[in-house]
Amino acid sequence: MTLVDLPLGRERRVNAVLVEGAKLTLVDTGVNDPESIAILEQAIAGRGHQIEDLQQIVITHAHPDHFGAARQLAERSGATVIADPVSAASLVSYPKGSQQYGEIRAAFMREAGAPETLVEQFGQRGVRTWVPAESVPVGSTVDDGDQIQMGDTTWQVVQTPGHAISEISFVDRASRTLLSGDIILGSGGASVTLYAYPGGRPGRWVLDILASLDRLATFQPRRILPGHGREISDGARAIAERRAGILRRLEEVERLVQKQPLLAWEVSLAIYEPPLAGSWPSLFQTIGYLEALEAQGKIRSTVEHGQRIYGSH
Repeated sequence: MTLVDLPLGRERRVNAVLVEGAKLTLVDTGVNDPESIAILEQAIAGRGHQIEDLQQIVITHAHPDHFGAARQLAERSGATVIADPVSAASLVSYPKGSQQYGEIRAAFMREAGAPETLVEQFGQRGVRTWVPAESVPVGSTVDDGDQIQMGDTTWQVVQTPGHAISEISFVDRASRTLLSGDIILGSGGASVTLYAYPGGRPGRWVLDILASLDRLATFQPRRILPGHGREISDGARAIAERRAGILRRLEEVERLVQKQPLLAWEVSLAIYEPPLAGSWPSLFQTIGYLEALEAQGKIRSTVEHGQRIYGSH
């Protein structure tokens, strides 16, 4: 297996995974950008293959940095695109719903007390340096507990929601290898993206992330190939560290709002240092922690003048 590091705009990166063998498979694709596709093509050629040799393109979750190039690659290769049922529906109908998705997150930001300039900055993420993703024809779906052959190996599909409303990871029990998508990142920490939670408020994104980590821990993976960041060589330890880090952050946030009522924006400035402080990713994380605490009944929130204030009972 080869982890392929691809550009994601000017400053960020995203991974694809090439699984070689009887069924040449690409897990995630990077964005729909000529530079990214060229780098992907070079990496595949470096392993003695061509794009046209791909037999399967497997998508871990329906975020454009993971499926953006899928349509083009599938058309070139004839590969079958595979995703879980919920992600498949999003891929087939994309970009339907994408504007609403952005509006939901902007509403969360305003409710959190974020400056309007940050909300506008987040909105400008839609003006990207790469070509927008297109809808993707999904040829097959897999879901939790299913088996899928990728390369020469039969992998177990594990549903791991939290970062996305639906996301699948893949485990090879024999080699204790995990393809984790974005539920585990090479850089560590929770990754909260703020989608409309199916059960409404409070949002349980972080609690779902913890549950997914707990489930993956049962496989005791050694090698993890994540959706972003470097390969992880001690997977079981990394999962334990990430889980512990989330719990520490939850405790820190709870202590802050037990002392005095605060907006999510105020909490984010208190718990993060530059350059993360004052950014939309740190705000999303903070909202996730606060909502998790409220879902656990440890704090409560009220809305005043359109802004949500979190505090003690």
